[in-house]
Formats: sequence, C-alpha cells, structure tokens
Amino acid sequence: IRKADNTEQLYYVVMLDGYDEVDNMNVRPDEIRPRAHYIYPAAELKKELKCMVNFNLDNSAERGFWYDAVLASVAKKGGKLSVTAKIMLGAVPTDVKLTFIDDIFRIESR
Repeated sequence: IRKADNTEQLYYVVMLDGYDEVDNMNVRPDEIRPRAHYIYPAAELKKELKCMVNFNLDNSAERGFWYDAVLASVAKKGGKLSVTAKIMLGAVPTDVKLTFIDDIFRIESR
C-alpha cells in the first residue's frame, strides 16, 4: 500500500477460515508473531507464567479463541489440575477458569 508521503507499507491480508461473519484483516508484518509449538506439561505450569491459552467467552466448555495470558493460580484438587488465568478481554483484564489445560502454549519470541 502506498501512503500519502509516497512510502510503502507491506500488509498481509488475513482471512479467518470458518468465520464468514468476520471481514478480512490487513496485518503489518510486525503484528505477526511466530507460531507457538511448545505445549507446557502440567509440571511446568506455575503462577505468573506468561503463556497462550484457549478460552471461549460464550461457552467455557467449548474451544474458542487464543489469548495471551498470565496464570493466576495452579492447584491440584483431588488429583485434577485446576488453572485460572488472567486474559485481556478488550481493555479489561479478566480472570477465567481454563477448561483446556492440556493446550497451554509458550509464547515464542521473534
């Protein structure tokens, strides 16, 4: 895209597959980060860990969108792991109970 000052800015057009109601997005290269590959094992989950989690705002029992998060608590209750995380929903930090604790990813550096 050529800007008014005659410089150019590269954008990627991002299309979300399966989300017909969402328009395509123009994304600058500096807004794209490496794909997360490393899944934290339960033994590495600790309070204050910065990570990426899956959460569905409408139905926490189903998979939703990926959010950057900070783990707020990690507790083992009756042999089952319970994890809450602080995620940003808009501009509001919100504590949520995670359902899918087997898919907590490390945020990869650029």
